[in-house]
Order: sequence, then C-alpha cells, then structure tokens
Amino acid sequence: INHEGGARMSFESKRCVAEAFASLASSAPVDKITVGMVAELTGKHRKTFYYHFTDKREVIVWLFRYDLSCGLMERFDEAELVFEEDAGAGTYPALPFYVRNLQQGGRMYNAPFFDEVSRSLERRRTYYRNVLSHHSPGSLEDYLYRLYQPEIKRDIGLLIECRLEGEDLIDQADELKLLTGGAGVDFLAEMFTGAFIQRIVKRLIDEPAQRSLDEVRPFENIVHDSLALLINRALELRSLRP
Repeated sequence: INHEGGARMSFESKRCVAEAFASLASSAPVDKITVGMVAELTGKHRKTFYYHFTDKREVIVWLFRYDLSCGLMERFDEAELVFEEDAGAGTYPALPFYVRNLQQGGRMYNAPFFDEVSRSLERRRTYYRNVLSHHSPGSLEDYLYRLYQPEIKRDIGLLIECRLEGEDLIDQADELKLLTGGAGVDFLAEMFTGAFIQRIVKRLIDEPAQRSLDEVRPFENIVHDSLALLINRALELRSLRP
C-alpha cells in the first residue's frame, strides 16, 4: 500500500470509530459509553480506538471539526476559510473551522458562517443535543469557546483597523491605542463569543428542528454588526471630548 493509500485507510478507520461513537451517543448518555462499546460496534480491537483518539472528548471534538469542515469547504471559497496556525497536539490544521468575510466599506459579513455551524449541528441533531447537554470539564461547549474567542478578537481588531483607515497616521495610532488598550477588546470578544455559542446551543436543544431561514436571516450577522456599532460609538464619543 502506498503512502496515500495508507493515509486514506487510516482516515476511514478513524471516521469509522467516530461514527460508531456518534451512533451510540445518539441514544445513550455520553458518560455511559465505553471504549469497549465503540470497539464492539465497529468490529475492531480497542487498540484501534486508542490509535486514533486519546479519549471520548477527543472523538467529540474531532467529529465536530470534521462535520463543520466538510460544510465549510463545500460552501465557501478557500480564501475565506480560516485554519488553525498551530499544528500542535489537539489541533487540526487541515480542517477549516471559521470563515472571515470582510467586505468593501469595512463590514464583516459572517452570517453564512453562523448559518453553516447551525446546519452542521442539525445534521446530527440528536447526537449533538446529547453531547451539548453533557456538562463537564473539557466539554464541547468549552472547546467551542476556546476555539472561537481568539477569532472574534481578531475580527474586532480588523473592524477597528477598517474604521480608522484613511485617518492621519498619528490619529490612527492614538485611536487604536484608545480602542485596544486595557481589557475592553478581551471583554467584547469574551461576551460575543459566549453569546454566539449559547445561541446555537439553545437553538439546538430547545427549538424545533425545522425553522424558516427567512425568519432567522435578519439576525444572523448581529455579532459583527453590533461590534461595528460599538466601535463607531466609541470613536464618536472620543471626538466629542475637548
């Protein structure tokens, strides 16, 4: 078997293990599922599980990343996709996890990304409802927060830079220091990341599976539009000071 063929077989084995776990977790609490149960369902040895994953939490994270990356690569241009720069343990640099769409005029339009996250979770609705209902250290909800908070923070920085574009370089430096100094940007990134994650979790757990996109679309870009409004307001208040 050549290297490419071996890698493909290894990937299919990994996906087989993850799919077996998802099947079990769709009908039973996550903490009740054992590696032995996954091995029995796949017809493989327990060692196969540990060859691909260290524990159940890693299966959950990888499957989320795989599911989402498939939807993102199908729906968006490669230039819009965001990949992890860190290729260390616990990261998946080959799987895109975010989309950044900065339009002319400085508006960041990420509504299609948030919609794709929801669609990705809906494709395995019962499974993800069970997983996201399971609260423990290292849960999927915790992982989502750690994954997306840095990206929302980068978005804030880009929105600020776009808002300041065209101003005198000295004024730019002063305003940039004002807007990014202290803990303000971190606070906004934490707040809006938490809001985004809680919204998709609540939608998945509490709301009906079928919704009209026309009912939701006007609200899908609220994170980035709200950030832009806050930045503009901060600059307006700055300009009124003597």
